[in-house]
Amino acid sequence: MSPSWARHRVIPLIHPADTERLWRVWPEVPFDTIAVNYLSLKNRRRLYLAARENGIKNALQFNGTCVSVLVGKNWLLDQTSVKSYFQDVTRMGFDAATTHDDFLYWPDPPSFRWSRIHKAIDRARELVSLNPDFEIIGIVKGSTPTEIEFSLQKLHEMGVQRVAFPCSELCFERRHDDINWFLRKAAAMGQWRWLIGVGSPWLMSRFSADCYSSVEWCYSSTLGVEFSQYGTRHTHSYPYCSHSLCNSLRQIDTHPTFVRTRHNGLVLDEIDKELRGLR
Repeated sequence: MSPSWARHRVIPLIHPADTERLWRVWPEVPFDTIAVNYLSLKNRRRLYLAARENGIKNALQFNGTCVSVLVGKNWLLDQTSVKSYFQDVTRMGFDAATTHDDFLYWPDPPSFRWSRIHKAIDRARELVSLNPDFEIIGIVKGSTPTEIEFSLQKLHEMGVQRVAFPCSELCFERRHDDINWFLRKAAAMGQWRWLIGVGSPWLMSRFSADCYSSVEWCYSSTLGVEFSQYGTRHTHSYPYCSHSLCNSLRQIDTHPTFVRTRHNGLVLDEIDKELRGLR
């Protein structure tokens, strides 16, 4: 039986090292599950130490489910050993955690891509071998269908039944066929499928993933991006909506950026419920 957090279709992803006032929207925005970028957490030293000392939920003042997401720049990933990551995630009390990400680009030589894929798989195998109390979500790597299928198969052989595909670059390059390939092959293996880096409401309705996450809902608000259930619009004024929270914040002259962040979080909750058939 799937844990309750895995039934969500949208999970907000936060980067704690960025402006705290943007992502710290609880309990105003009604989510019971969030994903936390682990490398960003480490970069916010005081918060990282508080999470190690008192637990991630106490540090974030969040009472729901927390999932650690290990994605980022290769040099930072390579500096993060599997053992130290395992110890941190365990000590902080995360409920689930991804394996190591690894940056791959289709213009890279095939030999280089395959070496990085094998490195990601080896790291995943090491994490599985540590028998963690938290649930493991396998990061899938690859820039071609063959590479993606290989990564999925190896994770499946390890017994990893939940997989995540970081695909912000593929979305930017409009390589939707590769994303759909991942979704079809993972579904054929009976794996739960999470797209990390899909922040567009339109794409959430287009793809058939089990779950979506992106930091766009939060940080694009500084650029004037306002979410709705059908797409986005650009504005530097207050959100055009009927949310009581947004209206109350507007009445006390809260800066439009902070109102948009909370508005976008409320819309994500609405999209999540819509995709789950709860609205």
